Amino acid sequence: MFSINKNILKALFFTVVFVLFCFSVLKLQSYSIIETNILSLLPENKNSALARYAEEKVSQKIEHKVIILVGHSSMDDAISAAKEVRLSLMKTNLFTNVTASIDQDEMQSLFSFYKSHHYSLLTEKQRSLLTENNIEAIRSHFLSKIYGASFDTALVDIKNDPLIFFQDYLNELMSQLVGRFTLVDQVPIVSIENLYYAIVQIELADSSFSLSYQQKVFEALNQSQTAMEKNKQGLTFVRSGLIFHAIHGAKITKKEINKIGLLSLLAVLFLLTFTFKSLKPVLITIGVIMFGVSMGVIACLLFFAKIHLLTLVFGTSLIGISIDYALHFFAERYKKEDWDSERALSCIFPGITLGVITSVIGFIGLCFTPFPGLQQVSIFCISGLLSVYIFVVLFYPQIFSTMRFNPDKRIYNLVSNYLKFWNIKRISNIRKIAVVLLVLLLGGIPFLEGKDDIRAMQNLSQELITNDLKTAELLGNQNASQFFVVSGFNEEEMLKKLGDISESLDLLKNDNLLGDYHTLNDYVPSKLIQKSNLSLLKKFVMHNREELETLFIESGLPESAYTDYINYLNSKTDLVFSIQDILKITQNKELSFLYAGKFEEQNVSLVTLEGVRDLHQLQRVAEEIDHIIFVDKVTSFSDLLNKYRHLSLLWVALAYVIIFIILLIRYGFIQGAFILIPSFLATLISLSLVVFISGTFSLFHVLALFLVLGIGVDYGLFLAENNKDERYAMVAIFLSALTTLLSFSLLMLSNTSALYDFGFTIAVGIVVTFLLSPIALEDKNRKVNLNDSL
Repeated sequence: MFSINKNILKALFFTVVFVLFCFSVLKLQSYSIIETNILSLLPENKNSALARYAEEKVSQKIEHKVIILVGHSSMDDAISAAKEVRLSLMKTNLFTNVTASIDQDEMQSLFSFYKSHHYSLLTEKQRSLLTENNIEAIRSHFLSKIYGASFDTALVDIKNDPLIFFQDYLNELMSQLVGRFTLVDQVPIVSIENLYYAIVQIELADSSFSLSYQQKVFEALNQSQTAMEKNKQGLTFVRSGLIFHAIHGAKITKKEINKIGLLSLLAVLFLLTFTFKSLKPVLITIGVIMFGVSMGVIACLLFFAKIHLLTLVFGTSLIGISIDYALHFFAERYKKEDWDSERALSCIFPGITLGVITSVIGFIGLCFTPFPGLQQVSIFCISGLLSVYIFVVLFYPQIFSTMRFNPDKRIYNLVSNYLKFWNIKRISNIRKIAVVLLVLLLGGIPFLEGKDDIRAMQNLSQELITNDLKTAELLGNQNASQFFVVSGFNEEEMLKKLGDISESLDLLKNDNLLGDYHTLNDYVPSKLIQKSNLSLLKKFVMHNREELETLFIESGLPESAYTDYINYLNSKTDLVFSIQDILKITQNKELSFLYAGKFEEQNVSLVTLEGVRDLHQLQRVAEEIDHIIFVDKVTSFSDLLNKYRHLSLLWVALAYVIIFIILLIRYGFIQGAFILIPSFLATLISLSLVVFISGTFSLFHVLALFLVLGIGVDYGLFLAENNKDERYAMVAIFLSALTTLLSFSLLMLSNTSALYDFGFTIAVGIVVTFLLSPIALEDKNRKVNLNDSL
C-alpha cells in the first residue's frame, strides 16, 4: 500500500504539524486573528480605483463613528446628562474624541472668515434677484432686515454690506453646519414626541470589528448609561453606529459556533458510542476531528491575515464529513474474521483515497475564485479533510491494533434489510427512472431564479435597525451606501462639477425623487462662482445707483454709503478663497468628509444623499456628467453575489466533469456514470426543492452543492470499491450520512439566512444521495446472500 516506509511518513507528518502549530502560536501572539467584518468575505469591488478610494473613505467614517442621543422630558436634564456622559467616556481613554457641544471658538473663527469674504457669497435666491435686477424685491429685503427683529449688528457689517445679504447666507450656512438640531448652551438638541435629545458624537480609536476593542467600548457605554440612569430618572438613550451591529454579529456567530459545534459533537458521541459499544474509538475519533478543525484554522492563517467567524461556523460542520474515514475503518469490525487493523485499512484504502481526492476536487475550484469567503471555506475544509485522512491512514492501524468490542448488530441488520430492496432488477429500473428525472430537472435549470442579498450573510438586530432609523430621522444622516464621487484635475474643476451635479439633483428634489443632498459647494463655492457673485453684485449696484443712494440715505446711513460700497466692491476684484483656506481654520467633520482629498493627482469630493427614491435617475445623472461616479454599495455587492453565484455553478459543473473523467478511467462509462448520478440528481433535486419552497436560490445553496458532490461521490466510491462486501461499506455510509445530517442540519437552527440555506441544501442532498447510492453497485459482480445477517 505504501512505497515509502510508514515511519518516515509519520515523522514527516509530525514535523509539518509541529511547524504549522509553531507558526500559528506566533501569529496568535502578534495580533487578533478573528475577523468579524462581513464585507471582508466578499471579493474586491471591480469599480474604478477612484470609486474604491471613495468607498474606503466612507467606510472609515462609518466604522469609527458612534452617535448617542440622550433624551429627557426636560431639556436641561438632557443637556446635563449628555455632558456627564461625555466626561465619563473621555476618562476611559478608549475614544479619539467625544463631543457633546459645538466648539464656539472654532465656529466664531469660521463665521469671521466667511464674513471677511461676504462680497463673494450669495444665496441662490439673492443671485436670482440680482440677475433679474429686481430692485423692488431688494428694497423690501433691505427694509425688512434693517427694521426687523432679526437684525443682528454683530453679524452685519453695515458699511461694507449695506444690502445686508450676508446674514441670509450665514443662516443657510448654519443650517448646513449645525444640521436639523438647535443649539442650546452650545449643545445640539433635537426634539420629538415631547422628549429633548442631546447629541453626543463619538469617534472610535480602533476598528468597530476589533473583538477586544468592541467589548471594551460596549462595557464603557453600558457603564456610563447605567450610571446616568441611576442618577437621573426618565432618561432615554438611543445608540447608533456600526460597532453595535458588529458586536451583535460577533455575539450571534460565537453563540452559533458553540451551539452547532457542541450539538454536533454530542450527536456524534452518542451515535458512535451506541454503535461501537466503546468509548475508545469515539474519544479518539472526536480528538482527530478537532485536530482536523485546528489544521483548517492554521491553513487559513497561512493564506489570510485573519479567519472570519462565519468560516468557523462552516468549519464546525466539517465534523460530519471528516468522520467518514474513521467510520469506514470501524465498519470493518462487522466482518466475522479475526480483527486485523492493517487488513482493515487495506480494504478501505482505495475507497477513502478516491473519496478524499474527489472531495478536494469539489473544493479546490473555489480556491481560484476571487471570493475570499469561498477561498477561506475551501482551504479550511481541504486542510481539515486531508489532515483527518492522513491521521486515519497512518495511525489508526497502530492505535486500534486490537479491537475487542462487538459493534451493535441492529444497524448492520437495518442496512442489510435496506439492501434487500436493491436487487438487480430494481437497480436497473431505478437507474432508468434516475436518468429520466435527471433530464427533466436539467431542463428546468434555466428557469431557476437567483437571490443575491448581502443581508443574507448577517443576522441583523431589529432593535439596532430601529435605533439607526430613529437617529437618521432626527439628524438627517446621509445614506452611507449611496453617494456620488466627483473628481477634477484641480480644485476649481471639481467645484464646477459639483455645481453641475447640484443642478441635476435639484430637479430630482423638485420631483420628489430625492430627499436632500450635501456637497462641498454648501461651504465653498467655486472661484468662478465667487467671481460671478462679486461681478453680479457690482453690476446691480452700479445699474441702480439712484435708487440705492436714496434707500441708504432714507434708512439713516451716511451720504457716502453708496460710494463707499462701490469702492469696497472694486477693491475686492479677484480676491477669492479655496477649500484649503477653510480647512486651515476648522475641523468640521462634515466638511472634511465631503472633501476626500487627492487621489492620483485628482481632487476628490463626495456628494452624500438623503431619501433616495429612484436609483435609476441617480445613475442617469452620473452618466450625463463627466468625472462623476455614482456609488451604490448594496447594488454593487448584490451584483457581485450574482456573478459569483453563476461562477460557482460553473465550478460545480466543472468539478462533476473532472470527477467523471477520473471515474471513467477506473470504472468505465456505465458504472462511473452511476457513481456520479446520485449526487448529480441530489444537486438538481436540492435546487428544485429550494426554489419550490422559497422561489429563489442563493450563492450559499450553490456552495452546499460542492459538499453534496463530494459526499455523494464518496458514497458511490465506497460501494464500488467494496462491491462484494457492500453491506459493510453501507454500514459506514449509513453512519456517515447520519453524522453529516446531524452536523449540517444543525445549521438550519441558525438565524443567519446564509447558514440556513447551506444547512438545508446539505440535508436534502445527503438524504437523496444516501437513498440512491446503491445504484452505483455493479450488477454483474454482485453475489449477495440476502438472507445473511449477523
